[in-house]
Amino acid sequence: MDDLVQSIRHLSIPCRENILMLEKEFRSNDPDASERCGRLAGGYVVCAVMIPECRGHKLAVSLDLAASGPPVLMIHGAVAAKGACDAARDLTIRHRNLDVTEWE
Repeated sequence: MDDLVQSIRHLSIPCRENILMLEKEFRSNDPDASERCGRLAGGYVVCAVMIPECRGHKLAVSLDLAASGPPVLMIHGAVAAKGACDAARDLTIRHRNLDVTEWE
């Protein structure tokens, strides 16, 4: 959780507000398929989601599709838009304590 707080602390107020808006949106909706970066072994889908009014950053999230019940979404933090998928993958592995390297 400290990574998440640190990643958004330096962002503008509108950017932080839109991250909160996205968090609420994710309570009932998954990220768009167009924002998916790839899949890690074990059923984890990694996404880099556009943050409105936050040029240069995306929100790294992952979905656990192997969980029983609805997919479990985890927000990992704001990452630079350039290289966002790689950063989102690395955060997913670290935050979910995964021991995987398979990336599709």
